[in-house]
Amino acid sequence: MFSKNISKRILFFTIIITLLPVIDYFFGIKVYFFVMATFFLGMAITFTIKKEYCIKYFSFINPSYAKKLEEKGDNFKEKNIKTQTISLYILSFITFFNGSLQPESRRLFGDDSLYSMSKFILMIVFLVIVLEPIHNKILKKSTSNGAYIGYSIAVGIALFIILWILIRYIVL
Repeated sequence: MFSKNISKRILFFTIIITLLPVIDYFFGIKVYFFVMATFFLGMAITFTIKKEYCIKYFSFINPSYAKKLEEKGDNFKEKNIKTQTISLYILSFITFFNGSLQPESRRLFGDDSLYSMSKFILMIVFLVIVLEPIHNKILKKSTSNGAYIGYSIAVGIALFIILWILIRYIVL
């Protein structure tokens, strides 16, 4: 039904997202944000120290992306690794900051948590499936890393708006 590439990513992100209700139930959403910030920071530090781990991560999560990245050349690949690493540092900081703003007692999912969580996971799976061809077109169309970043930011902003609407009015 799905390609191996999409199936791996769905499995990976589903496992990470499934941690959300477990940690939320026992510790609250604040701890979840701190765990995810630590995860992102660990990835960023690892990719800073050993750049080849970034390529191995891409090869595991998205083999077609890693293959296309190799085709783009070493200069594009090196700049992309730096961009990805910087993005992980920023994501870690934002996630940590967001976690520090959450009240101790706040729970993300209420009494209908299984229903809300299932809608949330289905939304993430849908986004992974939809974003795959968009991401491939962006990478194929980009002639430089700067163009790739620009296209990615534009898609990211559109995705943020869509996610905000979905989460605000449909999921939770």
